[in-house]
Amino acid sequence: EPAGAGKMQLEFEKTKAKLAALGYFDEERKQNIPQFPEKIAVITSPTGAAIADFLKIIRLRKTGAHIQLYPVSVQGDSAAREIAAAIKELDTLQRHDVVALIRGGGSLEDLQAFNDERVAEAIFSARLPIITGIGHQIDFTIADFCADYRCPTPTAAAEYLASDSAALLRQLHILRTRLIGRMRQQLDSAARHLHYQRRSLGVITKKLMATEQTLKLHQTRINAAIANKINRVENQLHHQQYRLERNSPQQRIAQSKQKLLVLDQKLRQKIQQYIAIKEEKLMQTTALLQSVSPLATLARGYSVTRKKASDKAHIISSANDVSPGDQVEILLHRGRLECEVKKTLPAETSREAT
Repeated sequence: EPAGAGKMQLEFEKTKAKLAALGYFDEERKQNIPQFPEKIAVITSPTGAAIADFLKIIRLRKTGAHIQLYPVSVQGDSAAREIAAAIKELDTLQRHDVVALIRGGGSLEDLQAFNDERVAEAIFSARLPIITGIGHQIDFTIADFCADYRCPTPTAAAEYLASDSAALLRQLHILRTRLIGRMRQQLDSAARHLHYQRRSLGVITKKLMATEQTLKLHQTRINAAIANKINRVENQLHHQQYRLERNSPQQRIAQSKQKLLVLDQKLRQKIQQYIAIKEEKLMQTTALLQSVSPLATLARGYSVTRKKASDKAHIISSANDVSPGDQVEILLHRGRLECEVKKTLPAETSREAT
């Protein structure tokens, strides 16, 4: 039994034969692609080389068409489902003139999503015209056979959809020159004919002269009309170019970066304010602790006397707490003293001694 690429090729041929029998590839059902689409939906990976190549051609051609990217996975287990769902959603919305399904080159396994019957069904059922630009010149997928038009690469798909404005202007100028030349030939021929008739038929000379003036007037009007039409077309092309530059992804990215910088500065200010408030509270708390700390009392010259025992020390607050010979420990601000009680005095005697 075939395995790997051989198995995938057999499945490809099997699916192709099945869908061909169902009429999925019939030329009669394929729709015409608009010659000058204004709204183009692009289904592809947002990070792949395909969309970069496609947009590069769109920019170079300076077309006024609006491009909307519909991001999907183009390989992996979820790719076929995402692509089919994207086609169905765009077909339901009916907001675009054409849909371009594109992907860069890859192995047969990488292109498997475009051989899935779910994708084929979505393309076949779509009311919007769909073109494909998948892989390289030699790559063919089921989606290519189902699509209304197949381009060999993403770049070719962009070139097919985006009319070259410069080429159109050159063609328009050529047609204008040809039209003016034809009209001049006809007018010159008519003028020569009138001149001959005027010599031959002196009786109707005045009428012929009037006709000649009319022809010249028409020639002037026609020339003006042609010039006005060309100017309108040129203005439209310049307007479309301006729209494209205004909606450039680079400009939107720059605006987003500026917003991020502003938000970053605000966040840093908030963090600094928060730290300052916490530092102030910490200083206040530290000052309060220092004011009630026993160590602060010792620093003013006082001491703490503790009676040493085998288990733990007891703080002595009265002379009655110790007896002569007891070992005591005196805690000072700096260091401690270990002493032995020689004599105890009653509280009253202690006051008199003081």
